[in-house]
Amino acid sequence: MATDREEDAMKVLERIKWHAYPTATAEIKQTLAAEKSATVPGWRVMFTVPQWRTRLLHGVAVQVFTQLSGTNLIFIVFFLDRVGRRKPLLLGTIGITIALICEGTINSQNVGGTRHSLSIAGVFFIFLVSVIFSFSFGPISWVYIGEVMLMQIRARGNAFATGIGNWLVATFFAQVSLIALGEIGWKFYSVFVVFNVVVIFPVIFFFFKETKQVSLEDIDLLFGERALGALPDDLHKGRAFEMQPGAVEAERIHEVGTKV
Repeated sequence: MATDREEDAMKVLERIKWHAYPTATAEIKQTLAAEKSATVPGWRVMFTVPQWRTRLLHGVAVQVFTQLSGTNLIFIVFFLDRVGRRKPLLLGTIGITIALICEGTINSQNVGGTRHSLSIAGVFFIFLVSVIFSFSFGPISWVYIGEVMLMQIRARGNAFATGIGNWLVATFFAQVSLIALGEIGWKFYSVFVVFNVVVIFPVIFFFFKETKQVSLEDIDLLFGERALGALPDDLHKGRAFEMQPGAVEAERIHEVGTKV
């Protein structure tokens, strides 16, 4: 509807049984119209309008409070630095796969949602996936990318990995998931089950590095060699870096000048 393709939009809404909410279509149109008329360019306006500034600060505050609540500190210090990164990812993949298999199986026996006990079980496994995710991919995905990116590309590498690996893929599934569930129903879960088994688990098992209690400098060695090229393999022995020919020559000139 936002791109003036109302017929296509109505077909999608019909597939997900949107007709059960008779006023929803009108509400969507009103919301889109309001958004188009109210959207303003630039960043500065968010801070200049008092009510907008207050609401923006609410959004920032809840994110700040999430970090200052201590949750991430406890998780990183008392969990990740003890069990590592690979193990939670591998166990999380197994757990989520099993939960999705159970969810798909339950939904296949409760297509119309009329069996109350199966509906409760279905909700349970959905929450179970969220819980497992919170102890595996949820936090580790952010920790791991920051650790494995070498210094020269850390900022841009993290931005690229987040933009492509997270937001782009998330946007794709946000667009297709409701359509897929409307078309093939519970079978859509099998897409993620197969991907977990065939791709995610093997890639993590064979290729991901364990960075637990490894310094950012020594993480370079997990990938073969020092990223800077001039650093020794062991920073704790000898000099902190090997001087390049140009640097050696400069030092000699400095010594000669000092003696003169």
